[in-house]
Amino acid sequence: MTLIPVNPGSPGFEKEITATEKLVKAGFYPCPVDFATVVDGRYAEQILSGDKTPNN
Repeated sequence: MTLIPVNPGSPGFEKEITATEKLVKAGFYPCPVDFATVVDGRYAEQILSGDKTPNN
């Protein structure tokens, strides 16, 4: 499995949208899914930069 950033406007984001649209057309999802509503992205920048420092 490969994790890719899915920030709006990024190539990964566009690939995710395309894949989701294909799955909707194939009947896999009853409607498009906005994963931004269920994914916590607060630490995305730390993850992408490799920063392991706690920010509490």
